[in-house]
Amino acid sequence: MEGLDYAFKLISKKRYTSKELQEKLEKKGIDPEPIINRLKELNYLNDLEYAIDYKNKKQNEGYGKYKILFHLKNKGISEDILNNLEFSNSKLEEIFLSKIQKIKDNKKQKIYAFLINRGFDSSDIKNLIYKYEDKL
Repeated sequence: MEGLDYAFKLISKKRYTSKELQEKLEKKGIDPEPIINRLKELNYLNDLEYAIDYKNKKQNEGYGKYKILFHLKNKGISEDILNNLEFSNSKLEEIFLSKIQKIKDNKKQKIYAFLINRGFDSSDIKNLIYKYEDKL
């Protein structure tokens, strides 16, 4: 199958979503459909596993649900998969408390902006600000 060797070369170096691999193959002028189907059959290409691994990695790096979903959507992960991912806010409080130490003034606004940018839910952030009001 034309292009299968190229696809194997790509996936041996880095994980791809179906959409990302499709774009790479199309750039080379290769019909991606049969190759992607074959790689899925062999379980070398699995968007669900990719999404779960990516989510876990980014959560451990301190990113929130909304930022992770945004990136996965841009990588071509289907709405079905995105809707079934489960997120935790286990890192939120840890990040919040470390930011309190580093920020000198306007703590509430700066921490809120930082955590929103990281993709955490605004109500969860507000609850933490309220909980630690005396430290701000």
